[in-house]
Amino acid sequence: MIYGGVFDEFPGASSTLGHMGELLPFQMARLDSRYPQVPVAQRVQHLPSYYLRNNVYVTTSGGMSHAAPLGAVHAVGVDRVLLSNRLPVRVQR
Repeated sequence: MIYGGVFDEFPGASSTLGHMGELLPFQMARLDSRYPQVPVAQRVQHLPSYYLRNNVYVTTSGGMSHAAPLGAVHAVGVDRVLLSNRLPVRVQR
């Protein structure tokens, strides 16, 4: 969605990623470092980290450590992290 230009065409659009953002908030520096390698004609208007901080919400579903949500808050901001809990399912036999 980022490199497809969706957020440039629709700046108010947002997407929600579960499982702590599927690792993307923790790889923002790497994503940004690759930006200069994209051909100029295919570049989006901002670095990938901009879109992660402005167009993406992250849920805590699947993150079972205390460090993961703290890292997500640090990476994308507290207003972009949604608390979510997945309760265990009991199977009756």
